[in-house]
Amino acid sequence: MKRLLTALFAAASLTAFAATASAADLAEEPSAATVQTKDEVRTIVLASPGENKIQVIKIVREYLGIGLKEAHELVSNTPSVIKKDVPVKEAEELAKRLTDVGATVELK
Repeated sequence: MKRLLTALFAAASLTAFAATASAADLAEEPSAATVQTKDEVRTIVLASPGENKIQVIKIVREYLGIGLKEAHELVSNTPSVIKKDVPVKEAEELAKRLTDVGATVELK
């Protein structure tokens, strides 16, 4: 019985030590996935709608899936954040569409 208890305590302490060590390792070093996602997301900021405000409103409505009033408020109250945490490719595509109609867009 004593051997069994000793073996169980030894196994439990090794398991607890391994779990603590792996948690400490994770806390010290950011994973590659975390670092990668920070580089792969952007915030789209509309700095100015330009002269084709109606076209910009249409693009914002289509992209966000919001109503006319909400899109108009976003476009009229610049600078305004269109969307946060957007993948780089998607952010660049939207920025290109908006700049093509004369808007000024910043990707942060």
